[in-house]
Amino acid sequence: MSVLPNTNIEMPPELSRNLKDYSFVRNNEGNSQAAVFKCEKNKEIFYLKAEQQSNSIMKRECSILEWLNGKLPVPKVKYYDEYNGLSFMLTTAIMGYKAGTSNDEVCPPFENTIKLLADGLLMFQSVDISDCPFLNNFNVNFQNAIYNAESNSYYPDYISVNANFSNIFDFSDNEKASVTPLELYNFLHKNKIQEPRDEICFSHGDYGLTNTFIDGNNVMGFIDIGGGGIADKWNDIAICIRSIGYHSRNVDERKKYIDLLFERLSITPNWDKINYYIWFSRMININ
Repeated sequence: MSVLPNTNIEMPPELSRNLKDYSFVRNNEGNSQAAVFKCEKNKEIFYLKAEQQSNSIMKRECSILEWLNGKLPVPKVKYYDEYNGLSFMLTTAIMGYKAGTSNDEVCPPFENTIKLLADGLLMFQSVDISDCPFLNNFNVNFQNAIYNAESNSYYPDYISVNANFSNIFDFSDNEKASVTPLELYNFLHKNKIQEPRDEICFSHGDYGLTNTFIDGNNVMGFIDIGGGGIADKWNDIAICIRSIGYHSRNVDERKKYIDLLFERLSITPNWDKINYYIWFSRMININ
């Protein structure tokens, strides 16, 4: 029997044998419900995720990573199994470093990092989805949203809203949400976004600085892609903008970064969609 360090998680026998003599360091970054460990031996690095099977989207993430292999720079799955009510997935490491620092700031050089974020978005938008079996399903996500609205569990924190819900991501810290979760859900449902065919692409599902790896000059890869699938391209753009806002130090910096992002994307911001998807992401608990 092999138990992961400082946990009561017993690894499947085959996985335990595969990772014999590897060191384990727990990764406590992010908001994932999974226990994540960096596994290293002789400079060979893997990442191990273990999560309650009943709450896990790990099997879906495993399938998405396998489908994306050769299409995008994502981790390769080396092992997946379900054991004692838990899901286990072992993947290769992505080289480089996260575009967002441990101090919740954009990695310097700032302008270059923002341009690489835009390049990453374009990489997702260029994936051929003609045979893609995965949907970032709007209707399914609405079921999560109504559950969270009824249980009062969404996250208004730094996002502001005015009375008529227009321009709801205005980077102001002075005006906090004055609507109930259920009122917000009803607004989002009533104004449900139409997804034009020419704006559909493969979506990461939670695209931002902490899920994008760079090396200063290139996009190196993407992680935490279990919520990915075919969706409106503005969904990833909106989540990226929210991430930029979170990792910026002030309002002027946020505006500068967002202007750089759209300059690199060579498109005009669709703020109606951006605002909508930012609020919607909060309702379905994308952190």
